[in-house]
Amino acid sequence: MNKKNLAIIIILVLIILGVGLYYAFFAKEEISQEEINFNKTGRLAINNPGMDENTWYFIYEEPGQPALVAKLDIKQSAVCYENSAEKSCADIEFLQSQKVEVKGFLSENIVSVHEIKILEETIQVIVYYRDKNAKNEDVCSEEGLMPVFREVSEENKIEETLDLLLSGYITEQEKERGVATEFPLEGLEIESFVLEDGKLTLVFRDPNNKTVGGACRVGALWSQISKTAKQFEEVKEVKFSPEDALFQP
Repeated sequence: MNKKNLAIIIILVLIILGVGLYYAFFAKEEISQEEINFNKTGRLAINNPGMDENTWYFIYEEPGQPALVAKLDIKQSAVCYENSAEKSCADIEFLQSQKVEVKGFLSENIVSVHEIKILEETIQVIVYYRDKNAKNEDVCSEEGLMPVFREVSEENKIEETLDLLLSGYITEQEKERGVATEFPLEGLEIESFVLEDGKLTLVFRDPNNKTVGGACRVGALWSQISKTAKQFEEVKEVKFSPEDALFQP
């Protein structure tokens, strides 16, 4: 082999090595970033009616929409964060209704998971919805309510519990028990709340006037909010604002 041919071979080898190194260190990262189109905070669910057995699902919200559900495809390469420590997701014991942040690629309602971050510790709370089997005289009041159990963070328990109520998410199993609600109401949201001396004042935004209607309907809507808030010992009384525009028959 003459020197000219040897030089050509060496140049080709260097080119091949260079291309390989580029894809190994640079292109791989670009492709990885392009594959991430989903980054949401929500809660985990497993073995609920209508879900595949032993498969984790992710329940999350989009503005102005009821709760959305996506199946999780947790890859072996997926990374999990627990108490700020990076771990393999295979070493994590996930919990029902656990609050997490999921990052990955969403396609046809399945998320190929790149990363799961476990958020604050949760506590069990009650969300009160309507009992569709309640007696006629009870459907407009707190006597016609039915409890369902949810998990929220300790730090923001009141706000998160009320947000869950307004999201209107009810499992198929709960529906079979007779749980019902008119929530979510389009555009309705809590802008702020103030808790002072046991009095909780909720400031709502209701641009579409979805909280007004007949006396029975209005009573049922407000009783769900009021009783859900009063489960917390620090809340003795619940008021809403603006009083002249919301929950009016």
